[in-house]
Amino acid sequence: MLSFEEKIEKWYPEICSNIYCGASIPPEWEDIVVDALEELRKYPISVAQIKEKFGGLRIYYDCGEEFGGDIRMYVDEIIYEAVCKAHKVHP
Repeated sequence: MLSFEEKIEKWYPEICSNIYCGASIPPEWEDIVVDALEELRKYPISVAQIKEKFGGLRIYYDCGEEFGGDIRMYVDEIIYEAVCKAHKVHP
């Protein structure tokens, strides 16, 4: 059976093929993260880490310098929505 990290690397290779810091979250958050990744795949980013920190969801990503603040704004908004959703279903 694949771990969550292995699953998302397989499902979203364009943004999750280089998760160099891991992806470790409660199972209750997996659907929320998958929904966020579905939106995030539209942007030229690379997810670096997905984790629980201080009881909250964290999604860290890398984005090339050639991409302006607009992309970061959209990506941060998607991540913020996922963080809020995860907070409501915290295990």
